[in-house]
Formats: sequence, structure tokens, C-alpha cells
Amino acid sequence: MKHFLYLFAVIVLLSACSNINQIITVDDEFKNEKSIRLIQELESYSDEKRGRLLGPDYIVTLKTLYIKPQNQDGKVTAELTLQTEARPEELDSLIFIEADGEKFQFISREYAARHFVNRSVSTTTTTSVEKKEDKEKEDDAEKTTTTAETTTTDQPLQIMKRTFEIPRDLWEKLSQAEQLRFRFYIESEGVTVRFTSANRKKFSKLFHSILSFEKWQGNS
Repeated sequence: MKHFLYLFAVIVLLSACSNINQIITVDDEFKNEKSIRLIQELESYSDEKRGRLLGPDYIVTLKTLYIKPQNQDGKVTAELTLQTEARPEELDSLIFIEADGEKFQFISREYAARHFVNRSVSTTTTTSVEKKEDKEKEDDAEKTTTTAETTTTDQPLQIMKRTFEIPRDLWEKLSQAEQLRFRFYIESEGVTVRFTSANRKKFSKLFHSILSFEKWQGNS
């Protein structure tokens, strides 16, 4: 009953937070695990221009996960997922977060990659009209021919993913950040990731919610 009230209080406390995508409670008797998880997913973009005239070079998804096991300290991990054209280079383990001009360095120990093919199919329809003279009629007869041509295009793509932990001593700083950038590397190519103003605020509010929850836990 006590654990149920604990989970209920957590949900009531955090369900109003629009910056959190998911609130998950775990009660697994086989693993003997009871925990609360807050998950936020944001989309960001890179500002490098590698020969492209319009649009960002990379679309990056940032998944931030807060896990608070019962009777244990909570922790925050960040998962960067990058989709690019298929290439032999890998996403480096060195990652930076810049918050209000202050840079913090992280080393990712977890890496995953997957190749796949994005197939698109387009159909072009052509209509031609051929006139034939009919001697028995005053008007010319028309013959209409429609031709459909289907084109299949395969684009080899890959997804690269890096996961790292954001230590507790940075939570306060990130909860107050007004400027935010991520920096990672694909071999020697540096990629700077920016967020829209709305997503930057959501990221900061997530840490504000985490700190509020931790404070509430300490006082309960």
C-alpha cells in the first residue's frame, strides 16, 4: 500500500509537466525492481553546411531518461541518435554539452549502429493525343494514349546512437540554461547540434522537474 501511494504521489506531482513525454512506473517482482522513469524525446538539428544550400545536414534525436529506483539515488542518461547516409565512419565517443557558454565533456561507453535502405517509389503519367483524319466524317478522330512509368529509388542510410550519463552536479546548471548546444564527432568531422527555443526550454524544465521531485523525496 505504501508503495502504491508513493507511485500515485509521483504521478500527481509530475503529470502536469508538459516537458515530459512519458512517466513510467516499474514494479517487476522477478527483477525485484521498483522505480519511476521520466522520458523526454526532443528533435534537434545541426548547423553545419557540408555543400547543402537548404536545410540542416543532420537531424538528431535526444532522448533523456531519469530513473529513480526505490531507496536508491536517481540518475540521468542522455541518448543521441543520428541518422545519416550510409558511411564507414562511426560516431565518436567524445561528446560535449555547452550550457550558457560553459562546456562539459562526456565519454560514451555505449554505441549502437544499424544500416537500412529507404525505398521511395514515384509514378509519372504521360498522356498523348494523336489525331487521325476520318474521310467519312468532317471532324478528325482523336486517339488518346496514357503511359505510366514507375521509378524506384533506394537510399542507403544508417542510424548511429551514443548513450552517456549526465552527473548529478550538472542538473542545477542545466535546469537554468538559457543557451544550449551539443557537440559530437564523426571521425574528424565535428557536428554542432542546436535546439529550437521551445525544445531548449523543455530540456531545462525536465531537470527542474527532476530536482523538484528529488527535493520532495528528501522531505517525504
